[in-house]
Amino acid sequence: MSEDEVNAVEAYGARGDGGGGEHARRFRTLFPLLTGVVLALAACSDAGPNDRDSGAQGDNFGPMAIIRMEPPAIRYQALGGTGPVEIGDTCVTLTRANGDKLLLVWRETDVLWDEGSRTITFAARPDEPLVIADGDEVTVGGRALIHEDGSPVEVEWIVTPNAGCTGTPWDVSSTSASPPAGLLE
Repeated sequence: MSEDEVNAVEAYGARGDGGGGEHARRFRTLFPLLTGVVLALAACSDAGPNDRDSGAQGDNFGPMAIIRMEPPAIRYQALGGTGPVEIGDTCVTLTRANGDKLLLVWRETDVLWDEGSRTITFAARPDEPLVIADGDEVTVGGRALIHEDGSPVEVEWIVTPNAGCTGTPWDVSSTSASPPAGLLE
């Protein structure tokens, strides 16, 4: 060890004799206490990836696939299509007029699931919530969660789609009960 290295080690109280000096003694005394405090704070503050921030719904999303979008979330407005919504036991899909199926993926802060009526309330605009039941004709806007090259778009999943669900995953950022006037598919 060079003289500079020896001086540096001694300056921090580690003499190499197993005692470690005053700084090392303090560290050994405080380390367990500090570790306990850090772990306790982490346990209290970590809500986990499946906990809703609002606490209004808990983890009950029924058959919906759910993603988290941090504010300010971009509202994609590509037309997904219009068609009947199928609310199954494990998936929510929309079948367009041409037969293509969309696997609807909802944003955690935009929807509420009602198990009793098996309906979805889409409330991205609180002044105009839309209650969607199985079979309702709906138009969805948003974006496909698959890039043109076939690779998936990276999102933070709260509830991943069931492996048996089919259709193009579609990030729903807007809905309406009827197609916009003059829209042809």
